[in-house]
Amino acid sequence: MAITAGTATYQGNGPAESGQILATALSSESNRNLKGRCSVTGDGASSSFDCNYIDGTKTLSFTPTFVLCSRSGGAATGTISVVSCIPKSGSETKAFTVTTSANVNAATFIVSFEVGPEA
Repeated sequence: MAITAGTATYQGNGPAESGQILATALSSESNRNLKGRCSVTGDGASSSFDCNYIDGTKTLSFTPTFVLCSRSGGAATGTISVVSCIPKSGSETKAFTVTTSANVNAATFIVSFEVGPEA
């Protein structure tokens, strides 16, 4: 069994279509970064899951050079933490993969993240 991929919700506006470029009034590189959350429900047998940037088929307008993430909530066992968070190989513009310190029990697990084209 595997944990079903979660889909991101964004702080402010996030992309909704492939290649969508979001305009901001500020010009620094960090303003191009997307910040959001991804929630999944564990299966008790898996310690990794994917988080879709949009829906798993639509793509970002850039290829991410970094993904920063940390656990930010959920009802899963409190001692489970994020070990790594990397763009999903072969579909870097569609999703990233989160690996946790233990199998996520059958409860919610929420990750907050930032992804961008330049670190």
